[in-house]
Amino acid sequence: MSAFQQSFPFQPSAAVVSSGIGQPGWPKPGCPSLSELLQFTNASHVEAIYTRSCALFEALQSGAIDAVRAAYLPEAVLEHPVLGGLHGPEIDQYWATFLKRTPDFVLDFTITHVVGSIAVAEWSAAYTFFETGRPMRLAGLSVLTLQDGLVKHHEERFDRRAWSYQALGLSGLLISCMPGSRSFLRQEARRAFGIDAPQT
Repeated sequence: MSAFQQSFPFQPSAAVVSSGIGQPGWPKPGCPSLSELLQFTNASHVEAIYTRSCALFEALQSGAIDAVRAAYLPEAVLEHPVLGGLHGPEIDQYWATFLKRTPDFVLDFTITHVVGSIAVAEWSAAYTFFETGRPMRLAGLSVLTLQDGLVKHHEERFDRRAWSYQALGLSGLLISCMPGSRSFLRQEARRAFGIDAPQT
């Protein structure tokens, strides 16, 4: 396992690992600049992926929901540790609800790796969960796969139990440790965001 893979408690998917991210020759863990990333592959391609990936996070930072929507393909999939798989309009619904109901949302991010059409970002976020009024402090990893300059697949990696505890308190932590808890939390979280049928 590479140093990059060891640096995150929740690892990228097998498809990301097999693409070469984190293997010898890639930048060491940290926050490489765009100029450092450009050393490893086609410069114009990396810059395009880097720029489009930054655009999504910058739109989230500013709460610009139209720009967030415009960053995804209509058939895009977002894999969320709590909500499960979100598809197309469900992604719109998720981000629109989140940004509308969390006006105190603060996001920091760094695009750390780009390979092929995949970008990896480290992020940290702070906000108040609108359903319970509890403060949230999360850090995680985003893996974006782009096609024609738009996000086709968005995989989020963060600690589901930490989310449960911060969002729901001790009861959330206890629930997250119980068998079948993932299905229950997913159903309740999707209800909160106005997303109906749970996805696997």
